[in-house]
Amino acid sequence: VHRLTNGRCPVWLDEGLAQSSARPMFQSERLDLRKAVQSERLLPFDVLNEPFSQLPAKWRKLAYIQSTAIVEFIGRQFGFPKIRELLQLLGTDVPIEAAVEQVLECSLADIPLADVR
Repeated sequence: VHRLTNGRCPVWLDEGLAQSSARPMFQSERLDLRKAVQSERLLPFDVLNEPFSQLPAKWRKLAYIQSTAIVEFIGRQFGFPKIRELLQLLGTDVPIEAAVEQVLECSLADIPLADVR
């Protein structure tokens, strides 16, 4: 990821890819995500783009879970070849918002902060 993006990968995308490739989300994590949706305490993309180690401790677990769910959503909706294309475009210094619009043909705001499937 670092090589494809020349170090310009948003934290949420980098962490989401790492988490989703490491293992499937646990049911308990999906439950935590549902609870966050119900209580309207999802973290926005600008927070998810901060290094997770610098987030308040109470937000870290949710940041990892959300990032994983976002990447899973993108993979299901658009396919993993599009994720690779997105990463490559980010490597040309295109901002994430413009890269999403160009590659996925939607806005970053159209990507759900939590897909609780």
